[in-house]
This record gives sequence, C-alpha cells and structure tokens, in this order.
Amino acid sequence: RLAQNIRKKNYLIFLLFILCINRIISRLQDSFPLRVKTVHYINPPKFMSRLITFFKLFVSNKIRDRIFVHDSLEDLYQYVPKDVLPDIYGGTGGNLEKYEEDMLDLLMANKEWLEARPKADLSRRPEHIKTDELDMNGTFKQLQID
Repeated sequence: RLAQNIRKKNYLIFLLFILCINRIISRLQDSFPLRVKTVHYINPPKFMSRLITFFKLFVSNKIRDRIFVHDSLEDLYQYVPKDVLPDIYGGTGGNLEKYEEDMLDLLMANKEWLEARPKADLSRRPEHIKTDELDMNGTFKQLQID
C-alpha cells in the first residue's frame, strides 16, 4: 500500500515537471529575440542527444523541424555545403579565426555609427503589460440573467 502511494506521488511529480518544462520552453520560444533558421549539433555526447530529443517534444513543430543532431560531419554535409564551413569542420570556407578578425574589423570600422544609433526610450514604455497567462487585466462586465 505504501509503495503504491509513493508511485502515485512520483507520477504526479513527473507530470508537474513535464508541465513546468512545457511552460518554460513555450515562454522561451515566444520571447526569443532571434529568428533561428536551423541549429545543427555535431557529435554531441549520448546524454546530450537524448536531452535534445526530449526538449524537441515541447517546442513548436516549426522549431522542431529546424533542430538537427548529427553523428558525423558527413551527415552535416547533407544539410550544409562544405564551401561555407570553416576548416575545423572539414569545410573549405577558410579559417575560423580569420572570420572572427574580419568581423571585429567590421565592427570597429563602424563603431561611430553603432554608438550613434538611437537608444530605447523607456519613458514611453507602458507601465503594465497585459499577459494572457498570469494577469487578469481589462474590464470585467457582469452578465445579468433575468
């Protein structure tokens, strides 16, 4: 009898964990500021591969179809051409350190323009933003039935 009660509690804890993970991932994907075209994981450890597969259960189909796990570089080449990959990934795209230096040079060349860009005006931000999950903002009308 005691073992049965513990089993039910563990099941409830597992369900709560799944619901919590589902909400967290939902909030993260709704608030993620970047547009992700694809994500490729190359040679992840076995536990990481399983973890990625587990989390893919909770993301939207659109995001799920954009996440790939590759066991080898040859598998990656089916999705990404070798000419755009750096040398360390078996590609012919050049040295990764050279890309980093070029990007830093580009940013430094445009430093004044980047610093002159307008900043966010937080005084124009609304004081309270309505969220559909936790807040109950808005007007509440009563329905009167005769």
